[in-house]
Amino acid sequence: MDAIEAPDALAADPDLGARLTRLDVVPARPARFAETEKPLHPEVLERLAARGAERLYVHQAEAVDRLRAGRSVALATGTGSGKSLCYQAPIAESMLSGGKDTALLLFPTKALAHDQLRSLRSWLVPGMRAVAYDGDTPTSDRDAGGRAVSADASAGRCPKDSGPWICCTAGRLTPDCSIGSF
Repeated sequence: MDAIEAPDALAADPDLGARLTRLDVVPARPARFAETEKPLHPEVLERLAARGAERLYVHQAEAVDRLRAGRSVALATGTGSGKSLCYQAPIAESMLSGGKDTALLLFPTKALAHDQLRSLRSWLVPGMRAVAYDGDTPTSDRDAGGRAVSADASAGRCPKDSGPWICCTAGRLTPDCSIGSF
């Protein structure tokens, strides 16, 4: 049974169908594409093309533009809609352009953090260091990255100047805003 057949099968099930209060099938709609205000770095475009993303969806282009402008972005879209690309492309672009920015990425689960870490590392950006902070993080990674990120976070500023760290975490910041014990 595929995803298209599943709602009808649930509705037809004698035990579950009676509990179903509403079933709506939303028809597919054509994808909407957009360009960013300023073209992406050529190497980012190459990496996107290698991933099969020749063009950006509207929400991706808007998110990239807002992140480039230093604005916060919150995305709520369906699975497989390219949310990760919205932050991974600007991170890759910054690194490929010689930036020394740091991005602190927080995820609700360890599995998602490690999945996103693998995805981020797959961009193969020279000089980018991406690590996960959780209970399984080696002490050497935790100590080196934690000091850099903690110092800036404790001072109440974004850890921009601490080097090219990408911190993916399933943990949470401790009350003093430092990363350390989990």
